[in-house]
Amino acid sequence: MITRALVFTLGPYRLLVEAVRVFEVLERGVASRVRGGGHMSWRGRLVPEIGLGTLLGHAEAGGEGAVDIVYGDPESDAVVMFRADRVLGLRSLDPGQVHRVPALAPELLRLFPVIVLDPADGRGILWLEARPELLLGLWRTHCTAEPEPEPEQSGPRRAS
Repeated sequence: MITRALVFTLGPYRLLVEAVRVFEVLERGVASRVRGGGHMSWRGRLVPEIGLGTLLGHAEAGGEGAVDIVYGDPESDAVVMFRADRVLGLRSLDPGQVHRVPALAPELLRLFPVIVLDPADGRGILWLEARPELLLGLWRTHCTAEPEPEPEQSGPRRAS
């Protein structure tokens, strides 16, 4: 089965999502940030904003050409928004191009279980297969996680 996908960049990564899950691609600044943070206003609706770059351990997208991608589940009401550096276009994916991701942190493997090899240059493109609810859950967990305590130093402490 051939799948249509939107391919985009985020930092050093090339990512793709099924085109049927992309509700809209907006030029940066079209959607307005809601006071209090964490949500964007899109077509009169509050949509959670996901820091996909942060989840990948990279800075959030920005600069000229950056876009906001409205990503959702066409079978439910779940919608989130995330930023990309730029859109590379639509691609048709053949099942022969899809491979299991060799090794990623377990939380990232939930987001990107497979990789697509680009026939143009053989580079891998991470396939974001996560439903919006999973993305939102991971983002909330990431944002509310308590920072790791610093290890206690051994030896006597000096007075400051």
